[in-house]
Amino acid sequence: ISIAMSSDAAHSYPLVAAGCMDGTVQLASYDTSSSSSKVAAQALSLDRPIQHTKYVRSVAFAPSSSILASSSADGTVRLTKITSVSSAFSGDYFEKASAETQEIK
Repeated sequence: ISIAMSSDAAHSYPLVAAGCMDGTVQLASYDTSSSSSKVAAQALSLDRPIQHTKYVRSVAFAPSSSILASSSADGTVRLTKITSVSSAFSGDYFEKASAETQEIK
């Protein structure tokens, strides 16, 4: 299992990527600017899931935050371009969040 945090340079909110034991990579956006001491976070619904056949060993964002690399115990490395992130933030929570991705071959 691996976790990486992006800068907010490429998107309106920073992202967190989590590599999981089931071979998936999950994305979430978060916001720390609310007036409370809470961090609001929301899992992103991906148009193309990031999937490996074995558990994900590591995830990392490029400095631009628009490309995510994930490596797996199946011996593959996937580069995924995060083309857009849509998050509707309201008060202390996200109302809706999604991301469009494109696998780089």
